[in-house]
Amino acid sequence: MVDGVKWDGALIGDQAFRQTCYGYFLELAKYVNHAEFMEPAGADTSLMAIGRKTKQITFEHNLIIVRKGDNTELSNVTINGAGKPSA
Repeated sequence: MVDGVKWDGALIGDQAFRQTCYGYFLELAKYVNHAEFMEPAGADTSLMAIGRKTKQITFEHNLIIVRKGDNTELSNVTINGAGKPSA
C-alpha cells in the first residue's frame, strides 16, 4: 500500500477501493488467470466470464489498457502429476 494515495476518494487499503474504476480492474486482473484457479468455487461468475474474453490488462500510471481476445486456453500446470492438459 502506498500511504495517502487515493482513487475516487478511497485509500488503496479501504474496502471502498474495490468500488473504484482502478479497484475493479485490479480485481479483474486476477480473472485473466482463471485457468490457474485450483478451485473456482466462490469466484465471481461475471468477472470469470469477462476474464475468459480478456487476454491482458496493463496498468501504466493513470492508464489502464485492456487487450480483448479469446482467453479460454487450459492451464499447462500439473499438480502431483495429474493436472489439466494444455489445449
